Amino acid sequence: MVRLSNDYFIEVQKAGAPKVRISRPGRDAKVNPIEEVTIQVQAEDDFALRGMDLHYSVNGGPEKTAALGGTKGKKAEGSTTLYLEDYKLVPGDIVSFYATAHNAIATNRTDMFFIQAEPFERTFTQSQQMGGGGDADQMPPVSAHQKEITSATWNQIKNPPKDKTAEEENARVLSGVQSKLRDQAISLAGRMQVRDMSSANPAVKSFADDMAQAIEAMDQATAKLSARDWQGALPPEQKSLQHLSRAEATFRDIQVAISRGNGSGFGTGRDLEVMFDLELDRETISTRQDKTRLHPSRSVKTWRRRLPSSKSWLAGSRNSRSSGGRISRRMSSAGNRSC
Repeated sequence: MVRLSNDYFIEVQKAGAPKVRISRPGRDAKVNPIEEVTIQVQAEDDFALRGMDLHYSVNGGPEKTAALGGTKGKKAEGSTTLYLEDYKLVPGDIVSFYATAHNAIATNRTDMFFIQAEPFERTFTQSQQMGGGGDADQMPPVSAHQKEITSATWNQIKNPPKDKTAEEENARVLSGVQSKLRDQAISLAGRMQVRDMSSANPAVKSFADDMAQAIEAMDQATAKLSARDWQGALPPEQKSLQHLSRAEATFRDIQVAISRGNGSGFGTGRDLEVMFDLELDRETISTRQDKTRLHPSRSVKTWRRRLPSSKSWLAGSRNSRSSGGRISRRMSSAGNRSC
């Protein structure tokens, strides 16, 4: 027998899930309530894709799915457009979305992103118009903390912990942070009720109503998180995010009215501004030296310090979105250290 060629080897590798990413917008977006938002998704698989889908939810409502093709070949690209006018959004409303791609044996998900409805016209307080302050001097919105909690919950679905002990720790920490944020909102709402400010100004009443609905949703989310019902926690978390964002949009309008010295209930609006700042002062510390975002609340700092003890925090999630928030990045690094 004569050898005609060199020896060759066939290596059998474990088949994995396809790669998928949202290339447009690729981050959270703030748009006006009637804008048309195009979302583009790209996917790739070693063998063959079996489909791509976009999943989105408006204000924590039922999830909707749009097929994006990708049923043939190793690479695919698809897009769809969300017509926000169809959903009758108002400033502060939220649309969450993520994409999935699957092959014959597995499905992969992207990170969750958010579209937030903004007013048609930007209004500024007197200090902002004069260039005195801007975002560097503003307290971080409470909704930013709620968004981080929602993203962290989604990551528990996207990259579930490998053991029950880690999952229980994650649930305890997440529910604790959600409960702390709820208590902060309850404290603010209680002060408003004692002062009976909502009857003096319709804008303040709208603010109070949104805070009350956010508190109710946060209470539901806390219970779901404690029970490790990650999927069940997402709708109330997003509903809370919606009402917190609405309340903050209303609060900005109140600040503008105060700075211009017009509108009814001027004194009440000033009381609300002082009270809102005092409530946030209890939870945040300003760092103007580096002109970056303010430090998160003490409860979130405590959460971060505990993260290294959760050895499966997003294990293997090295490609987590950079815009997922400070909490998600710390979770990812904690998971990487445990690998």
